[in-house]
Amino acid sequence: MNSLVTLYNEKFAVPSKGIIDEMTKQGLLNPKSPFGDPLQWTFYELWHHEGRRARHGASMMGRLHPLARHVRGGEALLHEVPAEVLEVAERGGKGEEWKKKVDALMAQDQHVWQKGMTPEEARALQKAYEQRYDEKAAPSK
Repeated sequence: MNSLVTLYNEKFAVPSKGIIDEMTKQGLLNPKSPFGDPLQWTFYELWHHEGRRARHGASMMGRLHPLARHVRGGEALLHEVPAEVLEVAERGGKGEEWKKKVDALMAQDQHVWQKGMTPEEARALQKAYEQRYDEKAAPSK
């Protein structure tokens, strides 16, 4: 399998599917109403539309830029998924349990990019740019 598709599956699809499956098993989501909750629609967007982008991008030597933009931009998906998961869990009386699960998921190394850099990391990156490009400033954005 292409590494881009593997990245998409491991970072986005598998964890999200696990959340949906576990919440359904706990009775927080209705398996007879697969689009009865906004979380289920968000999962569908993540699985179908963003998955298609990953597969198409892999076949066209593309990147996961649109998915990363959605995730980073807060307009969809990984910013929506935790909030929607917690909303469903709260309604079902399992808010604390799911807050811990979401926090553990988002603390994984694969999601550390969302937190931004510490001042030390920013200085180290600046130094690396200076050494690599023999410049005093990082490349312009």
